[in-house]
Amino acid sequence: MKLSKDVSSIEDLVGDDFRVPASIFRQCQRIFATAYTWCGADKALKYTAKGCLVPYGVASEQDGALAHTVDVAKLDEDELDSIRQVFA
Repeated sequence: MKLSKDVSSIEDLVGDDFRVPASIFRQCQRIFATAYTWCGADKALKYTAKGCLVPYGVASEQDGALAHTVDVAKLDEDELDSIRQVFA
């Protein structure tokens, strides 16, 4: 899975309307750094989106602001639905 060429950091995953508190964002950065050492940038960015940013966005009811993150990380509808079910 290859992400867009313009995605090179966790900051690129967060769209303009997606509000993430600094403490959550720092935790996402730690997750990214750990995943990056194991599997490289592309997989680390997807893992960070799927494991940190998207769950936070769903839990904080920012579904509309998640579109950019979901698109950039190339999460499919099943992956997004499974995250939503946790917070339903």
